[in-house]
Amino acid sequence: MRAIAEPMERAMAKAEAQAPRQEWNSRAVVMGGRFGHGGYSLAEYTSKRVASVLAQLDGKDVTTFTPRPNPIGIGNRWGVKASSDFGNLPQMAQALRRFADDDSDYLISGREARDAVAAFFYNAVDEEHPDAMTERELAVALTPLVREYVPSASRGLFGIMWNGSSTSAGMWASAIFRDADTDHDGKVTLPELTDLVQRLLCLADRDQDGDLDEREIIEGLDMLAAPESGPAAAPAPTPVRARVRGK
Repeated sequence: MRAIAEPMERAMAKAEAQAPRQEWNSRAVVMGGRFGHGGYSLAEYTSKRVASVLAQLDGKDVTTFTPRPNPIGIGNRWGVKASSDFGNLPQMAQALRRFADDDSDYLISGREARDAVAAFFYNAVDEEHPDAMTERELAVALTPLVREYVPSASRGLFGIMWNGSSTSAGMWASAIFRDADTDHDGKVTLPELTDLVQRLLCLADRDQDGDLDEREIIEGLDMLAAPESGPAAAPAPTPVRARVRGK
């Protein structure tokens, strides 16, 4: 088994050495060809896994060896600058594409994006003031939508635990308000949200074909969550609306 694993390890180590280095917001040591937070090599993982299965076949009461899972989004965050606290952006992009892609062409057009924003707005807005929503109301509406793509809980100051999806939703709501609330009245309207989405579409549409594929959707989300990461970013972090005006 080791004779098979070692050549594979060497190939993965070579690929890792040639790949661009990524900054992570996790304490985990992430290396190519490694498994779990413990960083097991392929040979270590294989031998431990086989040993546990053989012990089970011998009638021993042992569990199958499984490394502690890697952080959320491992292997799917290449090029993503936003904090991992925002959640798994590739999975979010896929979900957004499925929700908005009315014609099933695996792309989001400007019309589909506007329709999706309108559907979200009217589903989330309070009936007592249907023309606008506050940041808190936006965060509440986003919480069930991001729950699947963020850790179930986060550890904060003094080890206190709080709901991860609520934290992520609050961060997304804050980012949206930063760039959508252009009149700074503490509320966002449907036209303001639509205008923000149109600006993100223009910035993320790398091939300028008028549609976004999932890779471009990820970039749009990344620009919203980490405004300094966009292609038109200034030397200092700049909100999306400022970057668009400066084009």
